[in-house]
Amino acid sequence: MSSNNNDNSGAAMAIGVVVAAAYVMAIAFAVVIVVLAIVLTIIAFMAWNRPLRVGKMVITPAEARQFVWRGWIGFWALPFALALGNIFLGWPINWDYLFYYMLAGYCAGSIGIEMLFGDEERQGPLVEYLPPQPQIPPPPKQPELPAPRREPFRFASWDDEEN
Repeated sequence: MSSNNNDNSGAAMAIGVVVAAAYVMAIAFAVVIVVLAIVLTIIAFMAWNRPLRVGKMVITPAEARQFVWRGWIGFWALPFALALGNIFLGWPINWDYLFYYMLAGYCAGSIGIEMLFGDEERQGPLVEYLPPQPQIPPPPKQPELPAPRREPFRFASWDDEEN
């Protein structure tokens, strides 16, 4: 009698569940990054010509333009790099997904570079970029009234009530 132990279906099922969970998490992460890139791009367009305060952060026009331009460069650079890889290295590229490649390039260019170099650019106080706030002038000084005249000090006497 021989024992044949080919019952690995439980381990295969566990590995399949882990791989499927990782796949779903990767898709969720990609969706969050794309939505974040869209929202930050809209905020950057709002700050394109004048500084914009968002909470305690101030987004200057230079920062907004850099964010969008880095994204725009990534938008074209990733498909170009894939095309070069396809031509010179023989990478198999499915060009039906060109829009997704471009979207990934925009996210990598804008958010990715911002995450890498964003803190190095913001070393000084951000308040200096804001336009000057209107100052409310102090109220005009009231003319001082003369102090009331005091009678010279005198000791009380028994006759004070009669006066």
